Amino acid sequence: MLFFYKPLHNHKIEKLHHYNRYFFIGLFTFEPKFVHSRLLIHPDFEEIYTSYKTTIKDHLENIHKVYIALSSHDKELVKNAFYNNQLIEDICKCSINPVSYSELPKEINNLLEEYLTNLWSLLTTKDAKKNIKLKEQCGNIYEHYCDLFKDKRQIFTVCPVCGIEELLEEYDSCNDENEENQTKAREAYDHYLPKSLYPFMSISFENLIPICHHCNSDYKHKYNTPYDGSHRQKCFFPYSSGNNSIQVNIQSEHILKALSSSNSWFIELNSPNDIQEEIDSWDRIFQIKSRYKNRIKTKEASWKQRLYTEYKHDSSSNTFTLDSFKIKMYRDIQLTDQSSAIVQKSYYDYFLNNLLPSYMAMEEEMNQ
Repeated sequence: MLFFYKPLHNHKIEKLHHYNRYFFIGLFTFEPKFVHSRLLIHPDFEEIYTSYKTTIKDHLENIHKVYIALSSHDKELVKNAFYNNQLIEDICKCSINPVSYSELPKEINNLLEEYLTNLWSLLTTKDAKKNIKLKEQCGNIYEHYCDLFKDKRQIFTVCPVCGIEELLEEYDSCNDENEENQTKAREAYDHYLPKSLYPFMSISFENLIPICHHCNSDYKHKYNTPYDGSHRQKCFFPYSSGNNSIQVNIQSEHILKALSSSNSWFIELNSPNDIQEEIDSWDRIFQIKSRYKNRIKTKEASWKQRLYTEYKHDSSSNTFTLDSFKIKMYRDIQLTDQSSAIVQKSYYDYFLNNLLPSYMAMEEEMNQ
């Protein structure tokens, strides 16, 4: 990832995840005889629990019944899935392994998947009538999206995964009180570790990030993020602190005047930080190198024309220096706020370091 999200701590939408944790921790610890117990149902969850009979209450009763009847061994499998899958950052670091639905006892895995999918659907439904009780306590996904970007909370306005597309910011989606309109003006949340593969992650907001449509729907889909095939891989944790300082470079054996008409060049992704494994998985999941290469081919003509035009204008001045020209052109690029800026910078680097010197030398020969 190019940028990390700054999380919203203790946002009210996380209450549902808290109530869910309360239920399962109580179930694992006490194994009470009845579901309707303060050991399982948080007092603040009571009204939601009784209001959503088919989507929440009936499912929790069935999960409770099946779990109590499991063997000790199978109960441990469910517990490990719950506790491991809460630790998204550790999973990304390969410190622990996630537990998938397929590893759980068949008696309970489908029940869990349907219930946990229901919770996500309730938070994101467009049907205001269906969501009244839940919204009163937990809000909804639109409110979370607005608060995530409110007052320039994030340092970026482009997709933090690719940097190619701009995100819809909070002022686009939050000034309209009509939720039907809001749904049309926010980015979709990606389940970074797929909710279809891993239990207990569907409403964990450490596992949920807004990203552009192309990254979410066209490239990632249901990619099993912690794995490259059958091998575990490190991957970026979307809410990490700090900066990746990822560098995008164009590499070729020979200087090419027109990258768009050649395939004998490639994109190199690296960083001064020790994160190459994370960079490689980011590229595999979102096909970053190929997308950057395609964007350069598309934009090369306009970027090159601007650079040549500005050079011709500025080089006529007696105070012209190559260093000052480079500084001026790099000011064009706002990496956090401008779509394709990270790719544009890589092309500017290539042009200024390779094409411009030969162009200057050719002009000098013509003027002699």
